[in-house]
Amino acid sequence: MYPEIVRRALVHTVTNIGQLTPADKRTLDAHVKRGILSKGKGGPFPTPKTVYAHPGFDFDADRTEQINQILRIANMETK
Repeated sequence: MYPEIVRRALVHTVTNIGQLTPADKRTLDAHVKRGILSKGKGGPFPTPKTVYAHPGFDFDADRTEQINQILRIANMETK
């Protein structure tokens, strides 16, 4: 059985915005090295953050969708 944070990354992704403990980061990075998780830049923030996800996760497409979602919300608020 995988640690909780790894299970969360496999299902929903985990974005490091400074809230992860050093132990969490070590656990996630160890699972990246084993090929259980992938690691890349993305997230719904102005500046890309480190994201952990299942292998094969499309970080670029996710980042684009997150940006488009923010733009849709901003567009709704200006109308």
